[in-house]
Amino acid sequence: MKKYRIVEVISKSGHPDRKGHWIIEEKKFFGWKEIYNNEGPKSKLVEHKSYKDAELYLLKKYTGYGECRVYGNVYTYQPYTFNFC
Repeated sequence: MKKYRIVEVISKSGHPDRKGHWIIEEKKFFGWKEIYNNEGPKSKLVEHKSYKDAELYLLKKYTGYGECRVYGNVYTYQPYTFNFC
């Protein structure tokens, strides 16, 4: 089972001209780690302008043929397994 969550990051949170963006984090053994897009030697944090965009990206890229459950901003994904005897 894999766990993901969508988090809003607000830059300049104390100023009236603050801006926010949404990121996706994956649950690892030692805590939550942000998802990066690795292209060759460079890696870039995947940012989204809205929660809906981040959710669609998460469901498209990280869930496949399985079951996804949503608890607030935490998404648990259990892929289906096929046991052939």
